[in-house]
Amino acid sequence: MTTITQIIDGYVREDNSSTTKASGSVILIERFNKILLFDCGDPWNEKELKENLMKKRKLKIEDITDIIISHWHIDHIGNLGIFPDNKLQRNWEQFKDIENVMNIKINSVKECHSNEDVYIIASNNDGTTLISGDIFENENDIWNEENWCCQSKNVIHQKLQRYLLSKNVDFIIPGHGSIFKITDRHKEKLYCDIFKNCDLLKIFTTDDDIKKCYIKGPNYNVVLNNWFFEDQNIYENITHLIITHNHQEYFVNIKKFTNAQIIMDNDISMKDSCFPNDLVSLL
Repeated sequence: MTTITQIIDGYVREDNSSTTKASGSVILIERFNKILLFDCGDPWNEKELKENLMKKRKLKIEDITDIIISHWHIDHIGNLGIFPDNKLQRNWEQFKDIENVMNIKINSVKECHSNEDVYIIASNNDGTTLISGDIFENENDIWNEENWCCQSKNVIHQKLQRYLLSKNVDFIIPGHGSIFKITDRHKEKLYCDIFKNCDLLKIFTTDDDIKKCYIKGPNYNVVLNNWFFEDQNIYENITHLIITHNHQEYFVNIKKFTNAQIIMDNDISMKDSCFPNDLVSLL
């Protein structure tokens, strides 16, 4: 069974009118012979990290087998130097090995809170948990957007990812707060954050790939990454095809979207930056 432990509860708070103090959450995931640390705190809480590892899981620094960093901000990487270099896992081949052993999902979104934000989805007898990094800062930021929007690299994209990632999980461990149970009320708020006219939209997702999505609206029909339609005529009605991950599987149907504006990878974060549909004929 996969064991998930929040070693340090992160926080973010205003110190005074001009400064804010923040420290990132630290999470431990254990299964079989793997002991994975997700983020490692700020430069000033090494003692707390060591004490909590021992207190909560009877572990020492040298027991950690792998480290994954959500994003490269100082409040999430501050204690990286106390671990051997070979503990840090950074490429997707290493991630796949960890996924297979630990039965977790490791993924990332680009141009969200930072240039790239890694997150983990893990399940055990308690349910499914999203370990989000700063995609979510804390539970309160669901109700108060100003708590996180000013720190976001791309607010609209982050709102979308927050909604999509929250759909199929029971708990969220945020980047600067304690674990919380995600409720229908949370999900409704996250939905409305990105889709203001909720009653006018239909959103379709698939269980086999969280990165695929079809959004049908009154003025726009949007496909995220890829979608298969039994009715071939629907492809012509898609107004926007947004590809957020450069995986081959997301390009197999690209020629069918004959009228879609194609938005690729980081271009999603730039206003009016997209490839013209004429490029489809060149693929």
